[in-house]
Amino acid sequence: MPMTMSTDATSTRRPLWQRVAIIVTVLLLGVVIPTATASIAVGPLAATATILGIAGGLAGSIGGGWRRALACAPLAAILGTAVAIVGYGWGWVVVMGLVGVLAGFGVPSGALPAILFAGFVPMAMTQASGVLAAVFVGCFALLGCVLGVVMARRMGARAKVPGPDFWRGHEGLAALLAGAAMAGGSAVAVAMGLPHGYWVPLTLIIVVAALSQGDKKKGPQRLVGSVGAMIITIPLSFLPLPGWAFYVVALLLLVPALVMYKKNYGIYAFLESAAVVLLVSSRQDIGSNADARAIAAVIAVAIISALALVARAVFAWLPDVTDPAVGDRD
Repeated sequence: MPMTMSTDATSTRRPLWQRVAIIVTVLLLGVVIPTATASIAVGPLAATATILGIAGGLAGSIGGGWRRALACAPLAAILGTAVAIVGYGWGWVVVMGLVGVLAGFGVPSGALPAILFAGFVPMAMTQASGVLAAVFVGCFALLGCVLGVVMARRMGARAKVPGPDFWRGHEGLAALLAGAAMAGGSAVAVAMGLPHGYWVPLTLIIVVAALSQGDKKKGPQRLVGSVGAMIITIPLSFLPLPGWAFYVVALLLLVPALVMYKKNYGIYAFLESAAVVLLVSSRQDIGSNADARAIAAVIAVAIISALALVARAVFAWLPDVTDPAVGDRD
């Protein structure tokens, strides 16, 4: 029997306090203990890789399906290792552009969210002390992605999520637009010398993944919830709190988010997006250089707006090759 069926069947019989207790236990076993173990045994960089992997695996499973997120876990580890070697700079820009291109090709099948959220790992990865250390970092990122997928599957994530029909036949265009947006935004952040430049691709990933939602009902809910979460979390950047405080807040937000997953998808999307943003940002003191974070978010919004205008103009003269019979629907 599939995990989603057993989860749905049991969740309808369990009272609220039992569901909350299960979620808290899953978060402790799947997030807190692995992160603490990585930090104590190896160091803070391994803990960072684990956190990024968990966030990417969890969000990618919900947005694109747990099978796709699991398939993207090795990609996250490889790209994370590459960034751990080259560091934050123009090499990082190339990696983020590659994430955008791969995600664009996955739009019609619904794989875009899984690929984009796998980009969490290289997006916020810091440089390691050497190649061997970078390889270890990639291994912890892979472990984190798998843990995120396991948690998402436990809460009833679908195996695959269908993509929007109107992109079918235009994968090359989607790859070009997504790659240009990710590489362009990352390049602007590097050129401006933003110390928290990863907020540009972070904002792009959150919003673009919401825009790609093929479900007519959940798509708008996901978009409103994700954008609302970004609007709320940007002002939080100005609070002079250490990174661990936002790590705790992120975990606290995940509890009601997972409770609301089956009841109200809009509220779930808001809480989950806010938690993921804070979880990613907990890798360092979020209160430092808050103005740079706000600038990065503004850059990302400008890129998304330009991307939407270009896509609309291009679709005005592209032939309609939509074939509803093509693609996954499970």
